[in-house]
Amino acid sequence: MQFGLKIVLRGRVVFASGRHYEVETADGRRLRAFPKSRREAFACGDLVEIDAHGAVVSMQPRTSLFYRSDALREKIIAANADQVLVVVATEPGFDSELASRALVAAEHQRLGALVVLNKTDLVPRDCLPDLEREIQARNPGVPVVAAVHCDIDLRLLYSGRSTAGALRAHHAHPGHDQFESVEIAVPPGLDPDQVERLVRAHRAWRVKGFVRIDGDPWVVQGVGRRLEIVPARGGVDPALLGRLVLIRRVAGAAVGVTG
Repeated sequence: MQFGLKIVLRGRVVFASGRHYEVETADGRRLRAFPKSRREAFACGDLVEIDAHGAVVSMQPRTSLFYRSDALREKIIAANADQVLVVVATEPGFDSELASRALVAAEHQRLGALVVLNKTDLVPRDCLPDLEREIQARNPGVPVVAAVHCDIDLRLLYSGRSTAGALRAHHAHPGHDQFESVEIAVPPGLDPDQVERLVRAHRAWRVKGFVRIDGDPWVVQGVGRRLEIVPARGGVDPALLGRLVLIRRVAGAAVGVTG
């Protein structure tokens, strides 16, 4: 008697259009996929299992869901995201209300948010503060970084993966914001609220590291207004405790609004 072998492949949704999806597996293959029923809908970022025919048979629980909606319908955009980058242009201008709606949706899902003010080479430099204030007026405290060709420092991106090998030179340009990495020592004995005040006093755009709270290791990580201070999972090298790496704007390097 022969028994059928059920083949299940795991991967992440990397393309979604209507009922058509592409799933990328761990070995880099991209496979076409489709839902088993009309009621099912997936988003880029979903972690799924598909059978040999491409049908999605299961999906892991989502850690976040970024979507947009109006009075008539809701459209899911991305799942399991950590950060939302809202890119607006200086020319021909941008819809500040639309940008604000995206930022509100990110805030609702507790996602880190960053506004990239792009094409800053197309307007006089003295116009940039007014554009940034326009964004800040609707979204107080949101980080805004000026850029040309969307060229931003990759250290500003929120990621659990190391970016040491991915950093690229941030070319000096009147429309670019420039950043520096600094390391600060966190003395033992602080509680989470005190650690948060210490980090925010440095006006950092990106922070990551470990501290000791009540004798146990805690993870500190964040981008923009989002800051997480939570107990560490697993062991932490004692040499890393009490050290935080911050990414912040170089003082006087360029115009910009700090978060």
